[in-house]
Amino acid sequence: MVVPLAPGARRDGIVVAVDPGASSRPSLRFAVQEARRTRQSIVAVSAWSPRHGNGAEDPGGVERTRRLRMLEEQVEDALAEAPDVDVVRRLVAGPPARRIVESAEAASLLVIGAGHRRARAGTVTEQVVRASRTPVAVVR
Repeated sequence: MVVPLAPGARRDGIVVAVDPGASSRPSLRFAVQEARRTRQSIVAVSAWSPRHGNGAEDPGGVERTRRLRMLEEQVEDALAEAPDVDVVRRLVAGPPARRIVESAEAASLLVIGAGHRRARAGTVTEQVVRASRTPVAVVR
């Protein structure tokens, strides 16, 4: 599914949401194809909450470090065959859907995996599609 860009809007770059708990390979590959086709760069974004379920902060940045390593591994694995594409990795703290949408505000395309239903509010993917003003490609 793709949500179209508003007429007259100019945007640049492709943002791809990377979920450390799932394979983001299809989304990353789709983003690479689009980046090559449109000659744009990619920003791989992974959102995480700095608070644990009990509300405690991430002591010593252990979880942040783990998430950053997972982001790097997924991007490197998926993009091993695409050395010609510029990719920036970005780890953002906060509610995933909101932070992904914010990260893509100036992008020409936001790519996200179809996800799995996990909460009453729907998947992160559903929340992103509803909130984004950037065209969204949902990849299975």
